[in-house]
Amino acid sequence: MKLSRKQLSTIIENYLLLEKITEDFIRSEFSSAVEKIQQEISSSGKFDEVVRSSVAKQIAKSHLYIVPKDDPIYDNPESSRYEGFALHVKFDNEGVPKGEKLNANIIKDSELQQKYISNAVSNPIVVIFEKNVKNKQELKRLILHELGHIKNNFLKF
Repeated sequence: MKLSRKQLSTIIENYLLLEKITEDFIRSEFSSAVEKIQQEISSSGKFDEVVRSSVAKQIAKSHLYIVPKDDPIYDNPESSRYEGFALHVKFDNEGVPKGEKLNANIIKDSELQQKYISNAVSNPIVVIFEKNVKNKQELKRLILHELGHIKNNFLKF
């Protein structure tokens, strides 16, 4: 069987990056990503200081929910393919909120559910499916990507 250079590179990269991803590591990466996004917003010259400060504060209010590796949700073929997503209220071009529904089958933390239900705008949630994250590099990219959705949404608002 012949492999292309790219396929071989991917195999080697995946082998070298095959590291145990723990809940503590995910939480640490989430905290680092929040700080990085806040720094990015604060140092941006595209928006005035009030907008930058407001968005940075909202990013700090983002929550993390990690779906445990033994959660039965992984048995659902639809859920088993996701690595993560951001649950937040989106705004259209006129600033009108369009809510996203909280899926209690995925987010089982009742305190976090209540926070989102009581004020979804101020309590966005990044959900990570621990079992589906393949490596640390992919996790970092995923968290930054999902927090980026939240950041861009607030900037749009």
